[in-house]
Amino acid sequence: MKIAVFSDIHSNYLTFKKGYDDSLKKKVYMHLFLGDYITDGFDGNKVLDIVRSSKGHAINGNREISVIGYSEKGNEKWERCHQYRNMKYGHDLLSEENMSYIKSLSIYKLIEIEGKKILMMHGSPSDVNEMIWNDDFDVFDKFIEEFDADIYLMGHMHLYFDVEYKGRLFINAGSIGSPVYVTPFSYIILNIEKGNISFEKIDIETPYEEVEKYYNQGDYCEKVPIWSKIVLRMIKTARPTPDEFIGLIIDNAKKQNIDISNGFPNDFFEKCFIKYEKEHIDDYKND
Repeated sequence: MKIAVFSDIHSNYLTFKKGYDDSLKKKVYMHLFLGDYITDGFDGNKVLDIVRSSKGHAINGNREISVIGYSEKGNEKWERCHQYRNMKYGHDLLSEENMSYIKSLSIYKLIEIEGKKILMMHGSPSDVNEMIWNDDFDVFDKFIEEFDADIYLMGHMHLYFDVEYKGRLFINAGSIGSPVYVTPFSYIILNIEKGNISFEKIDIETPYEEVEKYYNQGDYCEKVPIWSKIVLRMIKTARPTPDEFIGLIIDNAKKQNIDISNGFPNDFFEKCFIKYEKEHIDDYKND
């Protein structure tokens, strides 16, 4: 039985749809989705429409949890600070059906297919933001003790890995929307047959120029100008540009003794981006 696994789409419908269509051609039995379907782009609804209609299972990632939190409780910083424009944009474009859908999802799920137990999570079962690396064997031991699964599927890192440990399989599915440190976009196919488990990482080649043209078709780049450039740079360079940018802001705030405890001041946020662009100017040039 073939099972397709997708993670960290981040509204990149272009590359997700290519991967999804490819999985259908490969005649998968079902799809598993590991979260972070929305934000960082303008096509969150199209992505979730496919996730909702697919045969299989889905869980939430950190982006869905943040958007749900804003929907239910509000957040004045999201209204005031430009640093949150990306998240608020992702929230505001969601349809009622898709908002209700993500509210129905959990942050982990234990399923059984062909007699094999599979634990689905975004970060970890207790924390969607937890970063789990391929050598976190103490964490693997905890998962084995708590869930006793055969396969552990995770995302969040945007970095693919697979590890066989104590007779179990641990896989980070990487990202079909914005992979980090590795290229190209990818998803996973698991095959469970007669008690045997095999897997394959499927690469989806998409030239950056095609991705950039796609992002400019919507209003995301216009309405979220700074974050859209950060996202596109991440896709182009396969570097963790959001972390780099936030790190630069925090370092400069310390040097300039600027209080960022209640959000980044908008003018400071914009000045830091100008500084960031200058430091990484080569990344914006044509190859």
